[in-house]
Amino acid sequence: MPIVHEEPTGKHGSRSLWKITESLDELRSMMPAGVYDLSVPEQFVYEKRRAEWYCTRLLLEHLVPGSKICYDANGKPGLEGSAQHISISHSGEYIAMIRDDRPTGIDIERIHPKIEKIASKFLSDAEMTHALTGPQPERLHAYWCIKEATYKVYGKKGVSLKSNIFVENFEYAPGSEAVCRLEHEGNTLVCKLNYAVYENFMLAWVIHHQL
Repeated sequence: MPIVHEEPTGKHGSRSLWKITESLDELRSMMPAGVYDLSVPEQFVYEKRRAEWYCTRLLLEHLVPGSKICYDANGKPGLEGSAQHISISHSGEYIAMIRDDRPTGIDIERIHPKIEKIASKFLSDAEMTHALTGPQPERLHAYWCIKEATYKVYGKKGVSLKSNIFVENFEYAPGSEAVCRLEHEGNTLVCKLNYAVYENFMLAWVIHHQL
């Protein structure tokens, strides 16, 4: 089981990172018996998508044994018959997952220079001005992942990363904390997050929030 990184998150949670190295046959053979309909991933056109489906559920079995993923009306993942909360993200060959006793969020993205071309679509004008003062793709990916992880806690549709979610007083320093504020339809969510670089990927996850 290629869990390449794992550690506690806050007082009651933990997060893990899985690197996909197995063949589909190997992944299929690792699945717990009778929990999931294994015909589901066979409906996916791309092999990578099938591998993500298997690995996500194997990683969940490691974090919350005996649980099963379900999704609400907004597409937010949850666990059938469990009070635990999860959040899932995947990019490239990595799958990141976090569990906690409160709604939580995690995001992972491969760092790529092309993000500079779309920065204005997810950063406010003030954030754009501030973001341009530091190392570019890394800093921009930190903004992106922090906002995405915050959004996943909230989990409702109609939220704009640019207009509804704002990273406060942000100085780029991987391994440190950031504060993010989401404002939507009269609701305010404030999250404290950690973010870090793992190989060529940016990773951000929620450690505390207040709604």
